[in-house]
Amino acid sequence: MMATGLLLLAGSAAADPAWTTGKATVSGQLDYGIFTGDSPPGFDLNPYGIGLGVKGGYTLDASVYVGGAFDYFFGGSEEATGGEFNVNVWMLQGEVGYDLGLMPEGVLRPKLGLGLTSASSEACISFGGDERCESDSQSKFSLAPGVQFLYSLDSLFLTADARYNIVFTSDDEGDANGIVFGVGAGIPF
Repeated sequence: MMATGLLLLAGSAAADPAWTTGKATVSGQLDYGIFTGDSPPGFDLNPYGIGLGVKGGYTLDASVYVGGAFDYFFGGSEEATGGEFNVNVWMLQGEVGYDLGLMPEGVLRPKLGLGLTSASSEACISFGGDERCESDSQSKFSLAPGVQFLYSLDSLFLTADARYNIVFTSDDEGDANGIVFGVGAGIPF
């Protein structure tokens, strides 16, 4: 049964060329990221949370997509006795994918993002009216396998995106891995 469904999907993909073929696209999206790494002891922070993203790229005649993405996540904050801790993440990645025409209006794009993920943190502690803050920022190589769906409305398209961002760190640094979901709209040209 499942094999029949996959064959029908493959046949449909072969029958309908992707509407993105030979076109550039630019889109903006609303993101939400879920932290899957280890928080510092005593904290339960999500450095991802709500975010905003932009994407742009071009689909070659062979249905290969080449582009880039930037996503900024507002992160989270947590108050502790005498202080506050804030953390957030941004991602800058090149993307490569393959556009499958599922129907005349719909394209499924399995893809892989490669680039940087930067995590920033700030800890502020109050001492008798004085506040002292320490901040830190680290950028690491990241890999983000995912899938994107694009639905054409002629001069506009809608998009939904899901990725797993893998951040390469050493064992003593913890990690900033996360699952990222996004919905948005864009224009082809």
